[in-house]
Amino acid sequence: MHILFTKFRVLFLFTIFFNISYLYSQETIARITKLSGDVKIKKIIDPTFSSVSLGYAVSSGDIMNVGKDGYCMVIFIDDKSVLKIRDNTQFQFMDTKNTRTIDIEFGKILHDVKKEKTKDFRVETPVSVASVKGTEFAAIINPSGVDQFIGKEGLFDVFNSHV
Repeated sequence: MHILFTKFRVLFLFTIFFNISYLYSQETIARITKLSGDVKIKKIIDPTFSSVSLGYAVSSGDIMNVGKDGYCMVIFIDDKSVLKIRDNTQFQFMDTKNTRTIDIEFGKILHDVKKEKTKDFRVETPVSVASVKGTEFAAIINPSGVDQFIGKEGLFDVFNSHV
């Protein structure tokens, strides 16, 4: 029984150490360059949203909420792509080695994705996926399931999964 308890403690401590090192290894993928009004971020391990300030370091997994009368601009460090986030918007940053995904729950975001981007860029909503080829476009996501994508220039493909 004592050996089993000791093994459990070692496994428990290893799990805690792994989780803490994972959290500290979260690299910065973007920075907040402009903001006004109510802008908050929830870290992947945090149960609540916290206020942010200019220069805030954004990591993959962070969930951003821009409240009523709020505005925020984010620039990605690697390729200088820009997100302009309007009021009443909530989304999650999801960044992997080959893909950058903006998972929008609701709201409005203007995307300026640079053509010399280093990763595939996607916008996911509860009902659609847009694959971006280097363009400037807006995504307007209504919680009722109505998505609008408006292109200013360049190309993007949209797939609706609820047809």
